[in-house]
Amino acid sequence: MADAKDYIGKRGEFVIGEKLIDFCGRPLPFFDPHPLGEKCGIFDFLVELVTNDKTPPYFLVSAKATKKGMTKKSLELKVGVKARNVQAMVRCPVPAYLIGVDEPAAEAYIVSMHGNLKGAISSIPTTYPLDAATLTDLWTEVRSYWKTLDHKLKNSKFQM
Repeated sequence: MADAKDYIGKRGEFVIGEKLIDFCGRPLPFFDPHPLGEKCGIFDFLVELVTNDKTPPYFLVSAKATKKGMTKKSLELKVGVKARNVQAMVRCPVPAYLIGVDEPAAEAYIVSMHGNLKGAISSIPTTYPLDAATLTDLWTEVRSYWKTLDHKLKNSKFQM
């Protein structure tokens, strides 16, 4: 039988999916989120950018939902991520993000998982809510990443 934590997480994933597919007053949304399922491990979504590209750029999302609210001093969302999961996200070769959901308010906040992050995370800033402005910036950031990356495999042992 599932406990409240399972339902909080499930609702958090629905909130993230809804916010990522928001049209933001445009003819099409910025993103097409694909849930990866419970057995995937660290990441919960593969999110494609809605573009006219033959192969759409994408990024990965780890979702963390909570009923714990905000920290008193810094007003950061209280979410917990183990150090080993932080390190795995940072090592990911494609853009990786952590999205925290304040479950009672159905609000979501995003942070990038890159650089020198090593330790466990107990809270994330609420600086970047998943709203139209943040979604625009996120779309631009991920698109720029893939445009500058020479990601085609040049050689393989398994050639035809």
